[in-house]
Amino acid sequence: MKFSIRFASIDSNDIVNLNDPSGVWKVFRHIGDWWNPKYDPLRVAIKDWYITLFDEANGHYEKLRKSIQRDGILNPLVITSGKPKYRTSDHIPPKHQKNLENLLSVETCGGSRLLIAQELNLKIPCFINDWNSRFSNEILILNREEIIQRLSDKTMNVNISDRGLEIKPITFQHINDTSYNTSKQILTRRKILFEIVRRADMWLKNSNHLTEHERMQLDEAVKEIK
Repeated sequence: MKFSIRFASIDSNDIVNLNDPSGVWKVFRHIGDWWNPKYDPLRVAIKDWYITLFDEANGHYEKLRKSIQRDGILNPLVITSGKPKYRTSDHIPPKHQKNLENLLSVETCGGSRLLIAQELNLKIPCFINDWNSRFSNEILILNREEIIQRLSDKTMNVNISDRGLEIKPITFQHINDTSYNTSKQILTRRKILFEIVRRADMWLKNSNHLTEHERMQLDEAVKEIK
């Protein structure tokens, strides 16, 4: 199945954020029924912990929010129209799994920007990997040069593969700190994930939701994060 790359301004609330902080799957892959409503409070807590810990570390979300409020989205997001190509079904909330062919989602980079845009109810510029011809009337992007022309940050890593367009940042323009790059974010995120594991471990033990087997899996997940 072929796709086209389109460009359009889209209501952020029409896009499903598969990079939402509440879905830190690297931490919680041991929970087989993760979408069970009994875990709703934990997913809310994880999202709050993630944002708060990042802000405490470097003001990431606070700076991002202020920048988007002031300047809008500096670099278009890449979204998928149709069945996700980078995510498996266990990353997708059940309410969306029945209609994956028509799903509109962020799969790779841009989850934080989308999160803030949704809070602010913004329309945002997007490159669309259009697998279902839903955006056939929008601007057709023919080559890599046309993509770069629409980027505020010309240094971003632009890649087109059989899974579609993917754009990865090297630095973070909204943060307005050239020393804050992907390498530093990875290190910061690793520490935050470990702390989230610790807090979630306590939440799960106190809530009595885990079986003994799940507790063993949780312990193994913690070891891998270290």
